[in-house]
Amino acid sequence: ALMSAIADGGDVRNDYQHILAMKKPDAPVEKESALDKIVGATAAKSLATGNRALMTEDMALQLAPGAFKKNVDEIVALLIRHGADVKAVNASGESAFFLAVDHARSAETITTLANAGADTSLADKSGTTPLMLAAAGDDPNLVLALSASGVEVDKPNREGLTALQVAAGQGSPAVIAALVQRGAKVDQLSANDLSPLMLAVKMNNKANVEALLEAGASVNLSNKAGYT
Repeated sequence: ALMSAIADGGDVRNDYQHILAMKKPDAPVEKESALDKIVGATAAKSLATGNRALMTEDMALQLAPGAFKKNVDEIVALLIRHGADVKAVNASGESAFFLAVDHARSAETITTLANAGADTSLADKSGTTPLMLAAAGDDPNLVLALSASGVEVDKPNREGLTALQVAAGQGSPAVIAALVQRGAKVDQLSANDLSPLMLAVKMNNKANVEALLEAGASVNLSNKAGYT
């Protein structure tokens, strides 16, 4: 299977070059089609058989926890090109795009999935969106890639929190800066009547407080209860 081949440290491109070297000089080989066949054979024959369901399953496996392999971007793109369904979700409501953000965290894979028509704002069954996952992390490039894919940066989640509010409480200064760069509102109040700055103060996160102040957050903003 594809996952076991990659888990063993195999490199599809190296295998491909090795196989080409064994072929007779007079046997013309088209590089891409040969590579497709090799990857297809190792991916439970999903590519070779043209079984869309298997290809979609293989794509999800590539993006699952523990599947951090150097070929993931290349293989996901290949599966998509052969018909893997980028809009399919698993039992938890997680799409390939969601898994890419949650586990693979590759800007290249995210861009590939978005360009293939993935729903970049689709939440899982708990109401968590891909952007919320990125906001709670520490990778600004991931946030920039997500926002470039068309995600609404100020769209609240089920709990009424925006990505910047999540970043203020759980993320990092670099992620806060990336969200602000993409137009996130620094003084927007949450459903619980808290601004990003209030959340950072509540979490006693000095670095995030400083990042929000640098981004222009108001220290005099008051909520409905009159607190600043």
